[in-house]
Amino acid sequence: WMDEGFTSYAEGYVMNQLFPPAKELPNPFANSLNAYRNFVKKGIEEPAIWLGDHHDNGTSYTYASYVKGELYLVELGYIMGEQNLAETLKQYYNQWALKHPSDRDFLHIAQKISGMDLKWFQNYWINTTKTIDYGIKDVKYDAKSTTITLVNNGQVPMPIDFSVMTTDKKVINYQIPMNMTRTWKEKDAYGEFKTMPYWPWTQKEYSITVPYTKSQLSVLGIDFSQRLADVNMADNFVEVK
Repeated sequence: WMDEGFTSYAEGYVMNQLFPPAKELPNPFANSLNAYRNFVKKGIEEPAIWLGDHHDNGTSYTYASYVKGELYLVELGYIMGEQNLAETLKQYYNQWALKHPSDRDFLHIAQKISGMDLKWFQNYWINTTKTIDYGIKDVKYDAKSTTITLVNNGQVPMPIDFSVMTTDKKVINYQIPMNMTRTWKEKDAYGEFKTMPYWPWTQKEYSITVPYTKSQLSVLGIDFSQRLADVNMADNFVEVK
């Protein structure tokens, strides 16, 4: 999965730069993310950690090696910030070119650069077929603010990027770190953000209050960049009416 997946990531990134799609995508890997979501619905996904000849069928092997390997980097960019991911890939190449690294070698570099504990993500994404599914459960509008309750309906805990768009098209980003990372990303190429208190991974719900009224808001949403490999995006956005 490292060989095929990392190559797929590089291909997707470079092709997006050289040949931008006619219709702008939220990120260069949107098509791979959608393919993954559709595949999960079939119920035949198998862990990426499995040996290639131990998969039940070629399709499961292909998605485990190519797609989940590619999205491994996409999700790391979401978790620790695109700048940290880029630096991780550079250092990984410099240290391990023409050698035989393991996934632990790559993860060690990512953790050193980001300052985060990322072993939990490695375990969930590579060793299991558990899925990510966050949503907006409730919205309460008050005289001076709005409180949004988020819910984890899935099996994989993640830090959450939450954003609001005002009626004048201004986007305000909030980072909700997850306590297993032990810290939060300092920056991300997808915009500046305000860092909120940790969302403990054992808690299913989390409430965030933003200083905007209903009349000031147009859209509320989880991950405007759409990098999060959420298998059900139907409840990720609310259009304020």
